[in-house]
Amino acid sequence: MKEKRIWKSNFGSILSKQDTSSLLAFNSSYTGKPIEFNDCLYNDLLPYELNSSPVSILMGDDNLWIAASMLSRISDTANNIVVMEKEFPVGIIGYKEIIRSILKNPTNDVFNHTTAKKIMNREFYLDNRKVKLKTILHQMNKTTKTFSIIQNSQYDFSAVSIREILEIGSMCNSEIIASEEPSRRLVKISRDNSVKEVLDLLSKNEVEFVILDNDSLILDARTILEKITTDLNFLEDEDNFLNLNASIFQFHTPKLIPEKLSFAELCKVMLDMRYPYLATKNRIWTPADVLDVLTKGIEK
Repeated sequence: MKEKRIWKSNFGSILSKQDTSSLLAFNSSYTGKPIEFNDCLYNDLLPYELNSSPVSILMGDDNLWIAASMLSRISDTANNIVVMEKEFPVGIIGYKEIIRSILKNPTNDVFNHTTAKKIMNREFYLDNRKVKLKTILHQMNKTTKTFSIIQNSQYDFSAVSIREILEIGSMCNSEIIASEEPSRRLVKISRDNSVKEVLDLLSKNEVEFVILDNDSLILDARTILEKITTDLNFLEDEDNFLNLNASIFQFHTPKLIPEKLSFAELCKVMLDMRYPYLATKNRIWTPADVLDVLTKGIEK
């Protein structure tokens, strides 16, 4: 299969040439006054009702059927489920953990006989409500996961996920506009590629989605899981799933936005989208790009 990688460099040079403090700034949701990056706490930036999204949890002995069903239901607001043991997080399960399990056993059995504790990712970031915003963003970028856990009290936890990142971006006062290039690697496929080839790509940490060659249509892990848990009934009657063509999945067209749309405005557009992918003439924006911009903006 042909894998085409396109690396973008202009955006990085823009950030390196300018003082990052002039690129990004936030206003407190409580006082309305500007907040210095190094002093900004996560709790200062978003009101409590926005920074306290409860985590979706399951137990270590719950099976993959439960995990996949839950993840499909919460996919509009979060991209990971938290595995709990003795009322404390011990791991997380996202799309990649489920995809990797299906690649090993592409039958209905994988959903009934695979436990959460067997496939969960034990590497995740957890902190308290007084954590600095830059710490959360750096950890999320480092682990390539737009997900972290905030401990509110001894047994109460909330999630920092896609929606919170977009909310933060929407409050950002920035000179960045949509035509400036996110550092994004584009992996291209054709409709004739097999499901196995597509899943192999999406199982990699650095691959967020694949794009249809000679087109601007996007396919991501969320869409694949939704297909599996609905139309394919958890692979109940599918004995040849990995050999099917990628054309069985629905590809999504990114929403076209103006070249000069501000960073905050494009974040607001994403907040209202079920599949938050935006495009200018030559570029694609995703929530991962928003996280990348926020992280680079506070690196100093």
